[in-house]
Amino acid sequence: MAAEGAELIRKIAAGDTAAFARFYDRYAPLVYPLILRIVREPAEAADVIQEVFWETWQRAGDYDPARGTPE
Repeated sequence: MAAEGAELIRKIAAGDTAAFARFYDRYAPLVYPLILRIVREPAEAADVIQEVFWETWQRAGDYDPARGTPE
């Protein structure tokens, strides 16, 4: 799974919106519960997750797989 996540990020960096959709579908269900535990309000958690994935789209080119996997 990690190699696929890194590949999706590489594609996102190249502007691949379908890869971004797959990345979101894969990782949002993992990230949302964590965010919800931190902020404790579903509406606020939804706002935070939107920001997290927006930053992912904007900064995918900065991803360094040597520093860790998307997980």
